[in-house]
Amino acid sequence: MIVGKGGVAPPNIPQTVIRYAAAQQNQARLLASAVPSATLQVDPSMDGAIQLIIGPGFDRKVQAPQAGGSNGAATGAGSEVPAQLSYVNASDTSCA
Repeated sequence: MIVGKGGVAPPNIPQTVIRYAAAQQNQARLLASAVPSATLQVDPSMDGAIQLIIGPGFDRKVQAPQAGGSNGAATGAGSEVPAQLSYVNASDTSCA
């Protein structure tokens, strides 16, 4: 998975979206399980990257990712959460 720089969401994004190439479907579903208000969107131009675009009305809910993902994701091969996975919640102010 490739993580890029942040930026300003395009003005035509009506909601929080996760864009991904078809080959990254399992990883995108895992991300969607951590950001349950996001909508998954296949985008062939992503070329192996996954992009999370925070849209208007984002509910600020971010949680630990779940095996199998959410948003209708089915549990299957390649969708398990790796044991060494860690995450950072930007709304956690404990280290500020």
